[in-house]
Amino acid sequence: MRITIDNTLKNPGAKAFFIGLQLILLLFLSGNSGFCQNITFNKVFPPNRISFSQVNDITQDKNGTMWFASNIGLYSYNGYEMISYKNNQLDPNSIAGDILRSVFISGEGDLWIAVQGEGIDKFDPLTGIFTHFKTDPDDPGSLSSDWVNVILVDQSGVLWIGSGLGLDRYDVGTDKFIHYNNIPDDSTSLSHNEVVAIYEDREGTLWIGTGSVYGADQNNSEAGGLNKFDKETGTFRRFKHNPKNPNSIINNKVSAIFEDSKGTLWIGTAGDGLHNMDKSSGIINRHRYDPNQPNKLSRPPLNSSTLNDHITFIIEDITGAVWIGTSDAGLNYYNPETKEITHFESENNIPGAFTDQTTWAAYISRDGVLWISSLLGSLYRIDPLQSEIPHVDLPGQNVECLYEDKNGTLWWGSDKIYVSGNEYEKLIQKVNSDFHQASINFNYVKVIKEDSKGNILIGGGGGLIILNLTAKQFTHYVNDPGDQNTLSSTNIISIAEDSKNNLWIGTLRGLNRLNTTTGEIKRYLVDDENTDLFGPNFIRDVQLDNEDKTWVALVFGQGLCILNEASGDFEQYHSAYEVNCLFKDSEGMLWAGTSDGLFYYDLVKKAYVRYTDQSSFNEITSVSNIIEDDTKNLWISTGSGILKINAAR
Repeated sequence: MRITIDNTLKNPGAKAFFIGLQLILLLFLSGNSGFCQNITFNKVFPPNRISFSQVNDITQDKNGTMWFASNIGLYSYNGYEMISYKNNQLDPNSIAGDILRSVFISGEGDLWIAVQGEGIDKFDPLTGIFTHFKTDPDDPGSLSSDWVNVILVDQSGVLWIGSGLGLDRYDVGTDKFIHYNNIPDDSTSLSHNEVVAIYEDREGTLWIGTGSVYGADQNNSEAGGLNKFDKETGTFRRFKHNPKNPNSIINNKVSAIFEDSKGTLWIGTAGDGLHNMDKSSGIINRHRYDPNQPNKLSRPPLNSSTLNDHITFIIEDITGAVWIGTSDAGLNYYNPETKEITHFESENNIPGAFTDQTTWAAYISRDGVLWISSLLGSLYRIDPLQSEIPHVDLPGQNVECLYEDKNGTLWWGSDKIYVSGNEYEKLIQKVNSDFHQASINFNYVKVIKEDSKGNILIGGGGGLIILNLTAKQFTHYVNDPGDQNTLSSTNIISIAEDSKNNLWIGTLRGLNRLNTTTGEIKRYLVDDENTDLFGPNFIRDVQLDNEDKTWVALVFGQGLCILNEASGDFEQYHSAYEVNCLFKDSEGMLWAGTSDGLFYYDLVKKAYVRYTDQSSFNEITSVSNIIEDDTKNLWISTGSGILKINAAR
């Protein structure tokens, strides 16, 4: 099975429309105040599902495989599995170290990797061999420094390396490195030797960002600058801060460079340093944060508690939106259509939120997905094309349930029963009247479904209604405290039908079996001694398996149970979490949605097994509802949005 995030509802016809309404309902039932998020941050985990420690760089090869350079080694992810590559001191062909600063793919498919303190490695994925390049004090043509910050392979296939000792170019023919350094009193040389960013624009021009907010020069305001490199002459044009020129960069620590789809060059520095440049004129425009206009284009407000706050990346997604990441003040999203900024920083630790204060690396994969890492080890996957589910206004208060019957009529439950069209208007008025008289203070409709005879079953705070649409008549079942052959509670939460046409009814106070032929009702209690309303007999959901065994989901941590119908006892399967819903798909498989994820019943193990998808590293969080569409896809309402599990399961 493969999980795909899919919040874009296709709508080819009426049936799809009704399915869409059901999906909207799922969001209502998930417990969130709104039913969509414009941007969902899906966390991606390494195989140990703990942390990457820190992903410093991201790239993708020609086969679509993603590569992550982290503080705990190199990782590849091909859409099905994640593989780690770590240093093995007994194997000289393994990676030189585990703290990786940068990674880039060559046109031939080789990976070039900056290994902290160990120079650079060239990795051939076909052979699995890492070739090492290090500094040799006796060879002036060797790598300038083993402490490499950034790597880039340009459009011509030339490898460029930035370190604390300048810019290097690797000459494949001679197997030597050519060095470009800062030369005092030479304004055409590199402005500073600490190279932290290398970027190639669409014209093939290299832009070099120098100066670091860390280390010996962090307090030296002159150390750094932006450099435009002329490959033909080997000279640089410098762009540095000039206090007398408002069209100069505001800070010399140049940490991020990016060219957008319109050809505008963006420059990010330390401090309040978001800029763009007209490359033809060289004029730089500053976009400073204005507390009186917080939605205006800028980087996030400076974090006053740190001296190192700087822009870590600037990137444009496939929608044309610009993302600006910072080391200490969160993330900004700029919508060029509305010309407004949305700020993300340290949101509540809930699924789908950006829970970090930091960002570090960003990359757009060929499918348009945006990948963002943080200094604290998080890796996020964002789909910029994720669409909002369209809002549909329905009469009623909180919509609790939706159902489309076999004739295409839409039913929904709220404070009362609603139905599309006016064919059953008078009948529904009578049903609602009786339902409300029985509901006392519990005016809700929780479940609507159709039985095998075509009757509409309605359950909620007013008991159970069996509605015969052909005869336009209904039977109403409620609790009578003096009659054991009535429902154990008038508050209905769930209904299921077995192969003998018995109805199994979950209530706030026990499970009931209704023989629809004789009208006989039998009660089953989990706890005979405590029959309080909302007590241990609260049946959240009920489902029948292919053998007509009755499964019930309980509240208050009592988990999932199966009923022994002969003895009336409940056998507990899980108790460590809340079971929110049960679902039997068209192939007869039972699914359980819990506060701890998604589970399915394994017929071989005779147990509920956690569902995991090896092709996805997005976690399945709290599951509140499950439905199935006509093509056997399961749609799962979770704390991080709607997931679709495709039919190939």
